[in-house]
Amino acid sequence: MERFELRHSTYDVVIIGARCAGAALAIELAHGGLRVLAVDRATAGSDTLSTHALMRPAVELLARWGVLDAVRREAPGIRASRFVYGDEATEVEIEPRGEVDALYAPRRNLLDAILARAARDAGAEVAHQVSLRALRRAADGRVVGVELEDALGRRHAVSCALVVGADGARSTVARLVGAATRARWAHAATYVYAHVPDDGRVMARRAERRAGDDEATESAAVTEGTATTTAATEGRRRDAYTWRYERGLFAGEIPTNGGTCVFVAAPREAVRSVSPRALLGDGARRFGLAIPGLGSDFSPRLFRGTPGFLREAIGPGWALVGDAAAFRDPATAHGMTDALRDALLLGSAILDGELGRYDEARVALGAPIIEISDRFASFAWDLDEARALHLALARAMRPEQRLVASLPRREPTSPVDQVAPRPRVASGDQVASRPRERASTVDVLGRGVDPIEGHPRGLLRLEDALGVRRLVEAEHSPTVLREVRPQEADLPKLEAPARPRLELRDRLEGHGRVERALHDHQLHRSPRARS
Repeated sequence: MERFELRHSTYDVVIIGARCAGAALAIELAHGGLRVLAVDRATAGSDTLSTHALMRPAVELLARWGVLDAVRREAPGIRASRFVYGDEATEVEIEPRGEVDALYAPRRNLLDAILARAARDAGAEVAHQVSLRALRRAADGRVVGVELEDALGRRHAVSCALVVGADGARSTVARLVGAATRARWAHAATYVYAHVPDDGRVMARRAERRAGDDEATESAAVTEGTATTTAATEGRRRDAYTWRYERGLFAGEIPTNGGTCVFVAAPREAVRSVSPRALLGDGARRFGLAIPGLGSDFSPRLFRGTPGFLREAIGPGWALVGDAAAFRDPATAHGMTDALRDALLLGSAILDGELGRYDEARVALGAPIIEISDRFASFAWDLDEARALHLALARAMRPEQRLVASLPRREPTSPVDQVAPRPRVASGDQVASRPRERASTVDVLGRGVDPIEGHPRGLLRLEDALGVRRLVEAEHSPTVLREVRPQEADLPKLEAPARPRLELRDRLEGHGRVERALHDHQLHRSPRARS
């Protein structure tokens, strides 16, 4: 059991959930010089429900964070996607580009562990078997910290500038902050899946269907590590995603580390009385899936489905990412790609002081994919429409590919504690002064505007001359700017092109962007700013 010991009582960002979205966000923020704590209630190295498949943007992000080689060592490269519509097959080769010469589909006990280790290497603290028990709030309701409980039942109070929920579709953070559901889709498929070992002794079984005959004859082929083509394995590639579609049912074979993930999906209402074993068996007969003989030791897993949704993802002192922010039916196998992409978007927005940018981008990129996933989950399509949906999915993925490719990599910043003492997170105007710190930029992460004073209140993102970024909680930014940067010689730098930027908490509620002139006006009229 991992013993949980906090290094600090105050962090810039606390992330609840340390799987692919949370750990990836921790990497991005730690590379940006922030003090980050990521915790997860699960044990380290545990598996979880997943489609495994990563699309090109996700693989490019693994390269960005320096973990692609670790995945390559364990998971087979995927060099084609094969789409089988009834009796017709279309095969799409994966074009090598940059650092990505193939796609990958690691199991979550592999990928999540690799990302958590990379987050630690980047300087973040990552702990497992630690649960969120409560949020700490300021007098005005803003989230200013968390209460955690470790595996020994000990409670830990932690202050922070921002709490991020990366804790899945049933997010505790989303529930505690009352995150509203902004959109909900209607359909959900039921999935049954299993991991088939790939050690040269796998028995593949195929049902040969006969026209007008419900009976099937099964043929089996046993391979001993050699390339064997039989009726059971014809057309099957170990280096390809294979997606199979018939009216009212679809299935897939996803090569992963240690074998192949095989799944079958059917309408939720049609399989309420069907056992997982029977559903997978029907898939074996209809699609010729490479699965074991469904013996007594075979235990497929069932996911009964959840309709897609899109939640409000930013608020006063909190944010959501991954399935906590948006969920889509697994039909498009895009969940992990969404999670990694949105971790990059949120991390970049925090470091650049543009939380509203994250919210806009994740909706613009994610909503079309949720819509396509929902359509597949409806099963109200024929094979021609299934083809059209895949073409629409390819078009929907292009903007995220361009976005991921366009964002420059951040060179890892030296751990903050090796550079200088840090300002503490404070309430009100009480911020520890930093007489030696020389800020080059100051951004305000939006929390709204004080209704009386008109001053912005929220998070100050400070970046010192060494490029180290820090977040400081503040009520009235002109006062805080003066408290944190008391030297008159520093003040003209605030008037340079990198002026403070103010972002309201949620543009999508109609508040809009606050003009920079308002902030400048309040900065100049503040008595402390003129002193």
